[in-house]
Amino acid sequence: KKRNIKVFLALQFTSVDSKSNSLSNDNISPTLLTKMLNSHKKMIVDYTAYGETIGLSGVSLDWNAFYISNMAEHSELWATSMVSTANAIRSNFSGTITYGQIGWPFYDKRIYDAVDELHIGLSQVAEDGLTINEHANISVALLKEKYSTLIKQYAQNLNNTTKPVTFEVAMQSRSDYFLNGWTEDGFCVNNCIQNSYITDFSIQAIGVEAALEAIASQTSFVTTSVNFHTSYWLTDTLTPGPEGF
Repeated sequence: KKRNIKVFLALQFTSVDSKSNSLSNDNISPTLLTKMLNSHKKMIVDYTAYGETIGLSGVSLDWNAFYISNMAEHSELWATSMVSTANAIRSNFSGTITYGQIGWPFYDKRIYDAVDELHIGLSQVAEDGLTINEHANISVALLKEKYSTLIKQYAQNLNNTTKPVTFEVAMQSRSDYFLNGWTEDGFCVNNCIQNSYITDFSIQAIGVEAALEAIASQTSFVTTSVNFHTSYWLTDTLTPGPEGF
């Protein structure tokens, strides 16, 4: 705040508790989800009450990094909890409340009425993947068309909401990112398969340019900002190793 920078808080939901019990994201029961949501609410209300005293500009209502596979079964429980949490945040926090960290911010009027802004992620283009032929001829124009189509789909699925939007751009510098989508690049998994990845900053550059051009030219949403979402690590070498991939 001293430097006139607006700071927004986003939380992750960890799958391991203080006693090293691990939580699977498959087939979460209503009872367990209620416990998770109550825990999240307590923590985020405490965080934002403190944030109010230090000039925090905004907070994301929902979390990222823990995606519940059977969320469709819990839409009513999720919606009522999100609205309750938003109301509790507002009782002690005057900043902006955003929504959509969880991924696709499915439309529910009750939630949208309770928040100020939405997050819309554009990583689905990479997750869907290009064809082999498209990837061999990858270009800004090709990817811009893909991103533009995705943004229009969002608008339709989100009931042409008028809520302002922060576009989340996650663009890995891996050579096959637009073929195979996102994979873990912050720490070792699968016997450190990350050491076999081929870095290609030109692929990343094409993707970033295409996404920004698509955002700049779209008319479906009011754009608040663009966020390079959880994609970049501040490391010394930019080479694969213990500090990141």
